[in-house]
Amino acid sequence: MKAAIIEELAGTWEIMAATEDGSTPTRRATLRECADTLRALLALPDEREMELEALLRSACAIADRKGADTAWERFGNSIRKVGLSGVTARTYRDLEALAAKPSEANS
Repeated sequence: MKAAIIEELAGTWEIMAATEDGSTPTRRATLRECADTLRALLALPDEREMELEALLRSACAIADRKGADTAWERFGNSIRKVGLSGVTARTYRDLEALAAKPSEANS
């Protein structure tokens, strides 16, 4: 939503720069620069994106050491703090271990 509003505003400024009657070349250049600046701001990560990236890096490090010495509760709290829950469409289970277990349906 925020990105759409910023993009719309930048587009409006570009249109003004191209069509504004009686504006000076300096004003038109300023409007274009403002539009470019807004679009550059869209490319910057926000605080939540930076926190999610840090959490993903931590998850990767935890996976590399196979979870050893991990404060799981603290890690889980950090994830929940950015608004995520443990419900996911993806599961990362050990498929070989699951295949080796007898099926409960066959019991």
